[in-house]
Amino acid sequence: ELAKWLEPLKSFRFEISCIPGLIDYIKQNLDNLMAPEGVGLLTALRVLCHVACPPAPVEGQQKDLKWNLAVIQLFSAEGLDTFIRILQKMNSILIQPWRLHVNLGTTLYKAITISSARCTLSLLKTMLTELLRGGSFEFKDMRVPSTLVTLHMLLCSIPLTGRLDGEEQKIQSDIIDILLTFTQGVNRALTISEETLANNTWSLMLKEVLSSILKAPEGFFSGLVILSELLPFPLPMQTTQAIEPQDIAVALNTRKLWSMHLHVHAKLLQDVVRSFSGSSCQPLQQMIRRVTVQLCDLASPTALLIMRTVLDLIVEDLQSPAEDQEKQVTGQTARLLALLDSLAAHRACKVAILHLINGGKGDERYAEVFQELLTLMKSAGDNVIQQQCAEYVASIVQYLCDQDIALILPSSGEAPASEVDQLSNSVPSKDHLPSICDCLMETLANNDSSYSTLLTCIRTMMFLSEHDFGFFHLKRT
Repeated sequence: ELAKWLEPLKSFRFEISCIPGLIDYIKQNLDNLMAPEGVGLLTALRVLCHVACPPAPVEGQQKDLKWNLAVIQLFSAEGLDTFIRILQKMNSILIQPWRLHVNLGTTLYKAITISSARCTLSLLKTMLTELLRGGSFEFKDMRVPSTLVTLHMLLCSIPLTGRLDGEEQKIQSDIIDILLTFTQGVNRALTISEETLANNTWSLMLKEVLSSILKAPEGFFSGLVILSELLPFPLPMQTTQAIEPQDIAVALNTRKLWSMHLHVHAKLLQDVVRSFSGSSCQPLQQMIRRVTVQLCDLASPTALLIMRTVLDLIVEDLQSPAEDQEKQVTGQTARLLALLDSLAAHRACKVAILHLINGGKGDERYAEVFQELLTLMKSAGDNVIQQQCAEYVASIVQYLCDQDIALILPSSGEAPASEVDQLSNSVPSKDHLPSICDCLMETLANNDSSYSTLLTCIRTMMFLSEHDFGFFHLKRT
């Protein structure tokens, strides 16, 4: 049994020169992947990792050029195609048991599966990092992201009460790192035209990831997790040290580039948001909220795109079937308002909502739907769904009137913003505040309003009374 494991070591040394021979051995034994007679393939992968994958870089230490030579040997021996085929073969073996909710089998079989995946991913990551470094090469083999998305679904899916173990977390991290190497393969000097943006490696990778999310229900959650892991964290950046100006510039530029590449796939992005915004599945609800917040935080075009999509869904849901029929709220309405409520609590999302409900050119319907929501809030009856919707609308109004939820803060920056500038960017305009104040009073006077709604209304009135602008409209009401 041990001889099968040591079979690749019969005629090879642990040197760069052994790479072509080990790749040939893997090709010959690929059909026996994860089978008892194919365990030597795992040994070959481990030796390749030892020979070709450099250790973690040490700051100030020069990189040994032997690692570059090893990568060249991997490419010349058709290593990239071989490693992609290994992952594709692994996916084809694992997909059926996974669909039947069968575990990975014995401890040994699971260890072989995890180890084979980790070694292959490490080699793939090393090759693509070297290939795409600097953006001088356009890599358009979309088998890589497609295969990685499927592998993530199979090996990184967990039950609601479970969690990934250490090795599975490393696999997820490697998959995300490999997908992020596609963002390196972009020549910053060429990202000018929409056609150039749509056909570079970054954009093609994003298209594959976004398409995979909606391909089949089994990939919904995994696809959203991948998208969330790829996107930058929302601002402000959490750090214990002062951030250098060049680091700030890099972070802002990265966000702009993400926004540009996502905007090319606006239709796909809207389809994703539309598909999950009204979901009653709690894990999917949490993931779509997380993803939408990250998207809105990138740049204003992305924030407006996402919030338009969410508001459009609410507009469509509140439309009456006929002119003489009263609008009926449903569970779907409550779920959409719950999503809008969770988004309004975040600065970038709130600013986008305030901009849209002002009813600029082409956005008139959002000003109208906001008035409809205020009507829904103040006229809530004893119906449970109506009560829920009224509570969500009251919470949304509270966030919109909270001057502390803003992109411009009084104490931020070298030149602090004036109170007028801060209020103009953090609370509804003078066109909406009178109707908001009227709605708050009418809601308080409504005997059917729930305790939660009343409490939220009083809190909103306290926020408005903190500045002259809000107090003026409250007093007039």
